[in-house]
Amino acid sequence: MRWLLLWLGLCAGVGAMGLPPWEEGTLVAVGAPPLVRLGVEKGDGGTFVIQPAGDGKGLGAAEVAALKKRTGSRIRYRAGPFKTHPLLGREAVLLQAEVLEPR
Repeated sequence: MRWLLLWLGLCAGVGAMGLPPWEEGTLVAVGAPPLVRLGVEKGDGGTFVIQPAGDGKGLGAAEVAALKKRTGSRIRYRAGPFKTHPLLGREAVLLQAEVLEPR
């Protein structure tokens, strides 16, 4: 029984090692009407647009819509790979996110 618990703990630790590190930023509106999208301003001043996950491997459209109501709040997040959009610049899917401060 102890070996099973040890094995499960080891597997969980290895799974977490595959995720990108936690980062912090502020939710902001990016773009100009009608292309205003939700984005994150990172601590270094860089900004990227949040793309909803379509494959269930991150925050979907409903979770991104809930975050949009919290624009201006600080968040802690793990972002997936970054892509470049011709109009909006850098964009990424958030794998995990949590609001750090109340609005």
